[in-house]
Amino acid sequence: MYAKSLLTACAAGAVLTLAGCSSMHNVAPSSQPLEESALATEAAKVLQRQMEHPPQNRIPHALIDDARCVGVFPSFTKVAFVVGGAQGKGIIVCQSPDGESWSNASPALYTLTGGSIGFQAGVQSSSVILLFLNTEAVQALTNPTIKFGAGISVAAGPLGWQADVQGAPAPIISYQVSTSGLFAGVNLGGSTLSFDQTSTSDIYDDQPTPNPHTVLFEMDVVPSSVNVYNQAVADFADTSR
Repeated sequence: MYAKSLLTACAAGAVLTLAGCSSMHNVAPSSQPLEESALATEAAKVLQRQMEHPPQNRIPHALIDDARCVGVFPSFTKVAFVVGGAQGKGIIVCQSPDGESWSNASPALYTLTGGSIGFQAGVQSSSVILLFLNTEAVQALTNPTIKFGAGISVAAGPLGWQADVQGAPAPIISYQVSTSGLFAGVNLGGSTLSFDQTSTSDIYDDQPTPNPHTVLFEMDVVPSSVNVYNQAVADFADTSR
């Protein structure tokens, strides 16, 4: 009888334990945005690899110095419904209001849709780096959607760590890294950059995120799930000083 009671109690405990685990599993996605965390990690790797490139294949340090915001789209992939183009999700962060720090600035998630992106033959995916260089570029980010070439100009960036950059070629500078490691400026004219409100809300534990201006320029929270990207941008900027 004792053994039977013990088995019954253990079974009940096991059911409760499993139920507890199930409940914990159900709430994990909202408190730990795994997709966005993976995106931030991959975006950080793109910047880390750029810092390891030989000087002739580096972004000019003068442009990094001037950058007010930095965006990385780690997997910019050809898609059938965008004629001749591609689409990818990325993360953007801007310097803190005092202009002194990247590590404590609140990031936002965006979707980049290209209209005529050039890929190497046989390549289906690449990474894109965007540098926002002046007040015009920063103000453009306060809009939910930006049309490159219409509302604001974007230019393929020059290469060479010591390149003499006399003034910014455009408010926004773009670079592309192929899966083979080829690095070059890329023309994003005709592409669209859209604020991803749903994904951005996810990384802030579903707090209301009404617009990109609030996230990028008024909040002072860096979610732990994407902090790796902030640190990578901070390191990226430090290398130019």
